[in-house]
Amino acid sequence: MRLATGIDVSNSDHDPPDWFALIPDVRRCAPDELPPGYRNGHHYTVPLIDMPTHLAYLARRLELAGGDITIGRVDSFGDASRLAPVIINCTGLGARALVDDREVFPIRGQHVVVRNPGLTDFVEVDTGDSLDLIAIYPHGDRVVFGGTADPHVWSRYPDPVATTKILERCSRVEPRLKDVEVLEVRVGLRPTRSAIRLTAELGPAGAVIVHNYGHGGAGVSLSWGCAASVAELVERGVSI
Repeated sequence: MRLATGIDVSNSDHDPPDWFALIPDVRRCAPDELPPGYRNGHHYTVPLIDMPTHLAYLARRLELAGGDITIGRVDSFGDASRLAPVIINCTGLGARALVDDREVFPIRGQHVVVRNPGLTDFVEVDTGDSLDLIAIYPHGDRVVFGGTADPHVWSRYPDPVATTKILERCSRVEPRLKDVEVLEVRVGLRPTRSAIRLTAELGPAGAVIVHNYGHGGAGVSLSWGCAASVAELVERGVSI
């Protein structure tokens, strides 16, 4: 995670989102800072996270704190309650089967990782309601291109057509990215819900179950606040 500078641009004139008020250095872009074809934008500094590195860091923190990571299958909270008195249900899309929550659904995202030709600043484009996103995130010797947002699509296989379109969209915004070397294509499913489920209940054998899922594409932004709420629910127990 690092503090990175960049721009958010749009083809329309509109007020910035409310969360811009949290950024101390946000300002309107000068005309020469805007990509060709865009007439409105803001320049600011925010944290930018290289997710594979960040997730590995979180796993190391857990292990250093005495935790263990075990990969296995759990078909019910009865199975889990035999292992621990407190269960945090962060199963995401798995909640459809585990707790029969049909409200949670996937929004498929595809990103393209390319070799960095020398970019340091990020670019985000307001694409409105379009499912075809435009985002450019430099991470050292790599740049992550976004992307797609396809609701109710379960496939985790890269779509070559989508890859080509992502490359075209991003290179139009930043010409230095034209014909760059593609290193990999990443596909993930964002577990989305009309509202995050963050509730507690008593489970089998008196186990405390805290549900925490449905964060969509805002998992990192919401992670600290949701984690604090989960800890509070566990500490005070369940009142139902």
